Amino acid sequence: MSFLGEIKRRKIFQVAAVYAVVAWLLIQVADVVLPAFDAPTWVLQVVIFLMILGLPITLVISWAFNLTPEGLVRDAGPADSTQGRGRTIEFALIGLLVVAVAFLILDNYVLVNADPKVSLVDVSEPVPGFSDRAAIAVLPFSNLSGDPAQEYFSDGITEEIITELHSIGTFPVIAGTSTFSYKGSATDVREIATALGAGYILEGSVRRSEDQIRIAAQLNDATGRQIWSETYDREFRDVFAVQDDITNHIIGAIEPELLDTEMSLADRVRTEDMQAWDYYLQAAANARALGGGFADRNGQPVTTERTELAIDLAKKAIELDPNFAEAYTMLGHILNTYSGLLRSEVSSEFAAQALKEGINAAREGYQRNPYSATTCSCYVAFLAWIGPVEERNIELALSIQEEAVRVNPANAFVHKTLAQLYVIVERYDEALFEIQLAKRLSPRDGNLTHFMFVEAFIHMSTGNWEPAVTLAQNAVTLSPLNYDAHTTRMVALYALGERENAIVAMREMLGFVPNFSENNVWDVPLPDSLAPIVAPLSESRIISRYQQAVMSIINDMR
Repeated sequence: MSFLGEIKRRKIFQVAAVYAVVAWLLIQVADVVLPAFDAPTWVLQVVIFLMILGLPITLVISWAFNLTPEGLVRDAGPADSTQGRGRTIEFALIGLLVVAVAFLILDNYVLVNADPKVSLVDVSEPVPGFSDRAAIAVLPFSNLSGDPAQEYFSDGITEEIITELHSIGTFPVIAGTSTFSYKGSATDVREIATALGAGYILEGSVRRSEDQIRIAAQLNDATGRQIWSETYDREFRDVFAVQDDITNHIIGAIEPELLDTEMSLADRVRTEDMQAWDYYLQAAANARALGGGFADRNGQPVTTERTELAIDLAKKAIELDPNFAEAYTMLGHILNTYSGLLRSEVSSEFAAQALKEGINAAREGYQRNPYSATTCSCYVAFLAWIGPVEERNIELALSIQEEAVRVNPANAFVHKTLAQLYVIVERYDEALFEIQLAKRLSPRDGNLTHFMFVEAFIHMSTGNWEPAVTLAQNAVTLSPLNYDAHTTRMVALYALGERENAIVAMREMLGFVPNFSENNVWDVPLPDSLAPIVAPLSESRIISRYQQAVMSIINDMR
């Protein structure tokens, strides 16, 4: 029998087909599952390598052995019947093809549509206000140090580059809280660009060994075409110079004339103490994400233990550099965690003291750097709705935040904060524009739940109950811990006259926040749209603040 005949007799082609389908399925499953466990990119690469390596081994085994009801037996030559093996392989191939098609449909239609972070924000149009310039997205730099404990450093480099791009102000920059959703993923940059509505994707890696660093960066356009790449081998103390150089090259590769006319990197306030900066990065890694998030920038829960560690690290940074503005702001942000996210886990006295210290820290940060997006927005939040009522100053908060937006127009966080301020002063049309712009700048934000709550609250404030319910429901789906979204949905349903559904929404919220109190709710004035609804519940007296209104409605439904 000819060699080709032997290949046919031994069903080598069928075995190869079965193997190809199995390998493809395993790779697809790994691509979906591994990111959920925060597995680094190289794990998927190893899976792919093993699948390729396994093909020749499988074909050799198929040549030498037959699959029979008794198991694998050595092939005895042409007289040895392979009919059973042929049928087994054919049935296996048909079954696997059915599974493959089902997975393909599930992955491309069901799962995609089930992920609200993909479908809830329209990214098909350019970001408003940037002369149709394409957005830039910076993916989390990979940690190649071989030490998972160095993850905070590669994440910090990513955040610093994003901050530097924000300082330019001419290009829209996708927020890091969106790009971090792709951490550890092997997704094609073209798919990421489409999902984020970005025209350019920066990716890279960081390797740190004692006082030496190696940073590699590569800029691609939305088609996957490489525009620029560079590898830097420097000492740790030169890391800021590397970040500046990467930013310069990004702008130089996209629009060179902006290097001389638009960049303001020289105005950025930085610490000169590298150990203080390192402590700051570690504190940021253990804190909840900026922007009202309910987890850290990698989507992991923020516990009291991690919060205490973050506070200690931020204070160490301040001790080393008493003028480190961002460290003060980070400390204020972390301390505020006790008044919101972790309020049910600490005493009221402890939360009040943490809030007082947080206000002071946020003020110190703003005074040292009144141009930073984060120092402004953090201090403004305390001035407008977090701090004690008697210490609030909405006029000052508005002045600070509008200037922050002017200086940092590409930052989603400053637009979100300005939207909340406009809600308080009842400038709802402007608030809606700002929150929708924030969503466009961060369409896959880990904090999208908070952005959607703000948008729902705006609709509720103007009496648009149906969109308020829908948006609040989406926010709750994204994060069941978002008690602001729960209460907005509940109140909007109550206003619609759907009391039974409002009760269901209330019970669902209490299931996630069993120690719920009015202190959990966003503390803002009562919207005019709710005054007639709440007044009958409070003996014809219009309740002055939204917090009290929520509790009044909850008590009525109980």
